[in-house]
Amino acid sequence: MKKAIVLSAFVLLACFSAGAQMMPDSTVQVVAYWDKGDKVMYSVESSTKRIYKSGEEEVLLSSSENDYFEVVDQTDTSYILRLTMKDVVTSTVDDPLDAEFMSDMIGRVQLDYLTDECGDLKSFYNIYSESERVLEELPKWCDEFIKQKGHALKAKQKERLKALAGGLSSQFGDSDALYNNTVPTLTNMLFFHGLRLDTTRVYNVNTKIDAVFGHSFETEQSFWVDSAQSDTTFVVIRGHASLGNDTLMPYLEEAVMDGFRQSTADEDEYQESWDSWLQEAVDSHLQVTLDKYWLWVIHLPTGWPSQVGILTETKLVSDDEEINTVSDNQLVFKEFISENP
Repeated sequence: MKKAIVLSAFVLLACFSAGAQMMPDSTVQVVAYWDKGDKVMYSVESSTKRIYKSGEEEVLLSSSENDYFEVVDQTDTSYILRLTMKDVVTSTVDDPLDAEFMSDMIGRVQLDYLTDECGDLKSFYNIYSESERVLEELPKWCDEFIKQKGHALKAKQKERLKALAGGLSSQFGDSDALYNNTVPTLTNMLFFHGLRLDTTRVYNVNTKIDAVFGHSFETEQSFWVDSAQSDTTFVVIRGHASLGNDTLMPYLEEAVMDGFRQSTADEDEYQESWDSWLQEAVDSHLQVTLDKYWLWVIHLPTGWPSQVGILTETKLVSDDEEINTVSDNQLVFKEFISENP
């Protein structure tokens, strides 16, 4: 029963010119210069799985895509970068036609955002106008896709694609949803431009962890240079942030409560289910924690990350059970698309 209490909490939640150099005084200096029109591509692999105390694993989601970053404008203290996501493949879509359609539609979305001179996200530049554009244009994009396929599509397939377009409209045609679909990538793509990092100290900065039980949390992130793994070609930077039980439990309870409300219209049945879950959670000493780990491998000859890894572990622990939900995101540098001299 106590295992079910822990599990139900989850079930209900259902190119660029740059340079960098090692300094002789135990610091590393990252220097990068971007030019308007430069463009670079990263391949992205993401997965989410649930791991039980017994060692059993359950894959919840996996996806891949290619992310393109382009400099569309620049000043002395800021850049406007454009993110485009192409070749999207996700385990939530099985049909090859649906997968091709979804990838084509998402690949047309272009999100511009403002960074400081270090490449760190400061604000979204066109999130409202782009969500409005997607909402207006997506039906036309759908018709274009269907027209390109011609007589190869049956009537039911056309209806299914139009229904899928409606779902994509809710994901990318709403500014809040567009934010939630893209901000994890943007907040994790730190470039460390212009920073001199002391290899002997730990840095602490404010960060935001999004979409935990439907909420965002401000917390402190630590990062440091892993000197043992760094050399004259690559510098390895690691980061960590955590959220404790006192912070997360009220939001877990709120999410579970909402789940029970959605599962029944009967107020007495809802109250009985909620009271039972809450009592079992107390009796089993249910605790919830989150840890997030970052890995940046910066290529010193160019100043660009050759790899960015983000691992998020959310643990639900009771007296008899432990469930660890692990989200792993890996971005790997692929190529310069263009580079101004």
